[in-house]
Amino acid sequence: MSIYDIKAVPGTQYVTAYVPAQAAADVTAYVAAIHLPVRCTVVAAWHVCEEAVTGADTNSRNLNLDQADGTEKANVDYAAGENATAGVRNAMSTITEFNEDEGDCLLLESEKVGTGLAVGAGILIVQYRSR
Repeated sequence: MSIYDIKAVPGTQYVTAYVPAQAAADVTAYVAAIHLPVRCTVVAAWHVCEEAVTGADTNSRNLNLDQADGTEKANVDYAAGENATAGVRNAMSTITEFNEDEGDCLLLESEKVGTGLAVGAGILIVQYRSR
């Protein structure tokens, strides 16, 4: 195994992507992408923001982890009762493990609900297991 052969690394691995800040008025759009370097099973995902987020009832923002074809696989909806603490991993909804091929991408959609909710910059973390 060379130092570049991550396919041979046992256990779970992590890949991250920067997530830019979203203003309340920002429209629904894909804001980040994760490139999966190996054939794998995705097992978990988290959003970590630089600033606290307080969910709101009718004007909120959903972060959806989608496959390249638009199929939503996980989400965190910053609605009433769903808050985020700065610098702390906020789990996206329980993922039913799913398989991806080497080179596939996952997309993070920032979905505006009502008049929206501001969410500060942060990172998306995806945990996967090579297969």
